[in-house]
Amino acid sequence: SPTNEEFVIVVKNIEPAVFQLCGETPKDLSEARDMINRLILQEHVTIPIRDSAIAHFTKEDAEMLNAMQRELTVSVQLEKKGQDSVIILEGLTKDVQIADSRIRDMIRKMERNETRRREAFFISSMVTWQYQENGRSLKNFDMFTNYDLEQAYQKRQPSVKIKINDDEYEANLVQQEAKRGRLRIELKRVDLEGATQSSLPSHWKDMTGQSVVLVKLTAGSKEYAEVEKQFTSTGLSSNSIIT
Repeated sequence: SPTNEEFVIVVKNIEPAVFQLCGETPKDLSEARDMINRLILQEHVTIPIRDSAIAHFTKEDAEMLNAMQRELTVSVQLEKKGQDSVIILEGLTKDVQIADSRIRDMIRKMERNETRRREAFFISSMVTWQYQENGRSLKNFDMFTNYDLEQAYQKRQPSVKIKINDDEYEANLVQQEAKRGRLRIELKRVDLEGATQSSLPSHWKDMTGQSVVLVKLTAGSKEYAEVEKQFTSTGLSSNSIIT
């Protein structure tokens, strides 16, 4: 869902240049003024960038836009309107082109992150990777580390770098252990699909071979509350649920 963070981008006010024209006749002055206006129009442009991903821009993204205003001769106006979100750039043509390229890179990065989030959420419903330190109880990895481990496992990679308690480890997927110097942490892969199939709720209906079945839950019901709890535990807002 679009971020609810509130931030303001102060549009940069560029100090104008002033031309003082002197000439022998009003015609000469008019021609000179028209020539200068044509040159200004050639070097000045306003363009809109429309993309729904702009609605997900954070304070950090806004600071990058403000930094562009300070660096380039360009003003940036951001309007977050969900699917109709837009960024309006205005300034010198060469600077607007540079800003346009950087903002589109920001949008592509946002889209990649959103795709990764969706894939990680899907994988977390099928497989859970866990770790055990010093014989303590098993802990689940966060959704994104779980995704990285499962991706490496499916691609038959022998190892992948991960973080445990903010320390970097090398996870050996063959031996199912994470190594950091002399430290060793045991890893475990739990197939949730296999575990679920053996204990499906009695009130679930047969999908009759269909890969996807849409089931509408009644708001306020026990099952709705359980699904909502699992949904919000991933870090997403309950406002994202469409009823």
